[in-house]
Parts: sequence; C-alpha cells; structure tokens
Amino acid sequence: MRTGLTLALSALLALPSTALAVPMEFTHQGRLLDSTGSPLASGDLLFSLYAEQSGGTALWSETHSSVALDAGFYSLRLGADQALDSSIFDGTTLWLEVSVDGSLLADRVAVVSVPYAVKAGVADNVSEDAVLNVSELQIGGTTVLDSNGLASGFGSDSFAELNCSSAGDVPTYDGSAWTCQGTGGKIDVARLEGTIGLGNLPVGTTSDHVAAGNHTHSAADVGALADTTTLSDLASKGLVSSNPAENCAEVLAENAGATDGFYWLASSDAPQLFQCDMTNGGFTRLSLETFDNNANGWSNTARTVCGKFGQILGGYNAFGQNLVVSRTYDLSAWPHTEVMVKADFIGIDSWDGENAEMKFDDTNVWTQSRLHTGGDQQCGVVNQGGWYEERLDAEFTADHTADALKVSFSSTLDQAANDESWGVDNVTVWVK
Repeated sequence: MRTGLTLALSALLALPSTALAVPMEFTHQGRLLDSTGSPLASGDLLFSLYAEQSGGTALWSETHSSVALDAGFYSLRLGADQALDSSIFDGTTLWLEVSVDGSLLADRVAVVSVPYAVKAGVADNVSEDAVLNVSELQIGGTTVLDSNGLASGFGSDSFAELNCSSAGDVPTYDGSAWTCQGTGGKIDVARLEGTIGLGNLPVGTTSDHVAAGNHTHSAADVGALADTTTLSDLASKGLVSSNPAENCAEVLAENAGATDGFYWLASSDAPQLFQCDMTNGGFTRLSLETFDNNANGWSNTARTVCGKFGQILGGYNAFGQNLVVSRTYDLSAWPHTEVMVKADFIGIDSWDGENAEMKFDDTNVWTQSRLHTGGDQQCGVVNQGGWYEERLDAEFTADHTADALKVSFSSTLDQAANDESWGVDNVTVWVK
C-alpha cells in the first residue's frame, strides 16, 4: 500500500499568454513511498482543490497520468492541463488533496501565498476606476511624462497645431517640434529604400496615382522616373493595373532594366499579375501545374506522392513502359512567335540508360537518359541496391504561332511500372 508523501509548494509560474497578470499555475513537489518506505517508480496522480479542510466539493481537479518518479520524487505544474479559475483565489484558505492510483494520501494541505502572490494581492485591491495621482512618471530613472502631461524630450504639442495645406507638404519631426516639410509632390524612386506604407504613391505633377494595392517593385524594375512620369508610363512597364501592357515582351521593351518577376498584364476579363521571364527576352507564363490538387486536362490523371517531390503526375507503379501522357493548351488569346515549356521529369527505380522524352505536337523536342544510381531514395522500391529517384530538368523553346500546343511526356522504358517508372511535376507553359 502506498502511504508515504512529502509535500512542498514553490513559486508561481507565469503564463506566456498573459502579460503583467497574476499567473494561474503553480509548481507542486512531493515524494511517494510505499508501506515499507521504498520509493515508488511511477503512478497516476490526481490533484484537487477544496474550500474545506475535509468534505465538500472539489473546486478544481487535474490528473497527471503515468508520472515517472525519480527515487519517489516528482515536480509538476498544476494548472497546466486544467486551467485554474482566478475566482476561487478570493483570499480564503484553499486545501490541496492528492490521490495516487485512486488511493487518497494523508490529509489535505493548506495552500499558502508565495511572495509573488502576496505582492499581487496588493494590486488586486486597486479598483478599476482608481486614479493614479503622481507629479511625473519615470521609467528606469528617466522622466517619460512630466508634470505638464507632456512626454519628456518631445517639446510642445506642435503636431496638433499643424496645418500642412500646401501641395506635397507632410508632417515632419525635426527633433524638437513638428513642422510642415515640402516634398514637391514627388518621390525619387531610384534612391528609395525600404517599404512605402501608402494606399497609393503619387508621381509627377499630375493627379495620377500608382502602386495601388499590396505589391512591391525594386528601383531597377521602376527605373529612374522623370518629374513628368504619369500613370500610363508606369502601366506600360507592368507596374500598375490600369491600362497595362499586353505581354511581358512589351514590358521589357518599355523598360530594358526589368528583371524576372510578376507584372500587370491585360487579360480577357481584367488586368492580372503574370510571371515574366525577362532573362530570356520577355516570355509570359500562361500556366503552372503542380498537381497538388488535380491533373485536369491531362490524358491520364493518375497522381502519387514521391517523397521530397510531393504530389506528382504519374509516379511509382503508375507510369511505366509504353505510356504517354499529354495535354493540349489553348494559346489563342496570346499572339506569339515562340513557346517555351519547363517541367520536372521524375525518374524512378531501375533505369539503366533508357530515355525520358518530351514532345511538342507529337514531335520529340527533349530527350535525356538516366541510370538508376542517380538521385536518392524517395518513393520507389526500397533496398534494391541503388534504385533511386532523380529529377531531370525538361525544358525546350521552339518557334510557334498556332492557337494550340500539345505537350506530351513519355519514356523508352521496357519494364513494368513496379520495376521502373516515372512522373512529371511543375509543368509551366510560356509564350513570347
């Protein structure tokens, strides 16, 4: 029978979610011995708080299951699992009762205040509508609010008296007072650093505004803006959504320093942000398929998960020998002379020199061979002496003016899909 118990209460522990409030947890320590005086190794401990020394109804209870004991000793945070209600700490004595594996131990123990709680009791006696009557407020010996009610070091309340009525004037603090400082209504974007937190950004001397909405552009994207820069000038650079450019190549023609990124372009319904590949001459990305949710439009919609590659089209035991997967893209809304396709081709398991293939309109445009030793273990057969999975970069650019493009992927594998297989991921289609 378990009879031995040593109790000790220590300092209250602060809850991280409540700043400057009396924390509603406390640490309880004790030691459990059996009837022979030997320490116990583990046990289920039930703690309860009562308003009475005996009898009555528990005001709060919390169970700690399978507590590991060190030579019979334990130290637990009470209130961590079952929140303690501050209303039960009304200044009257509370009694703590402890049970181990269903057996009540000794008599209830009075819970007394520790220094933190005693000090908090003083503050608890201050009413919510109390008035703080001090001549000045100091923090760390430094006056932060003087006897006149002014923040020390900030001079007089000149901000309330400001009337910045001139065009381009903004309130500016010069170290001693607030004044109106003129900006001429313009911002030098070439020298701008950091983030502008404005609903819109005025440029030039007209009433036009730019950069409405939540997006950013570097100084290189924007370029040096003349005083006469207008909204239409920035629209042609793809930097605003009104009257935008038709495609990324047009943006690059207007701004030779434009870098890869997202730009506003015209579309059938409303202007949209499109990704532009400026490095390769202004390609516009029309499609990105990650196959995380579906494979709509593809001739075979089988999807699997392949380790670090995530959800892919095809995959282990899905795509193998003699399989071709394809999709036809509608490009009629985007007049173009070139097309570019990029994709991740995932080779899986026992490839021994066979080829991965990509076709445009049934014409082979990309081929790459691989061996099963390339890559690492992700989703194929395990423990087969170096049968690994590897990502190959499938990419090709071709002259193209038609309204549609058929993209196909296949392989020259000669074994079943549970022996060697493949998949595709992150397929992007670009036009210029």
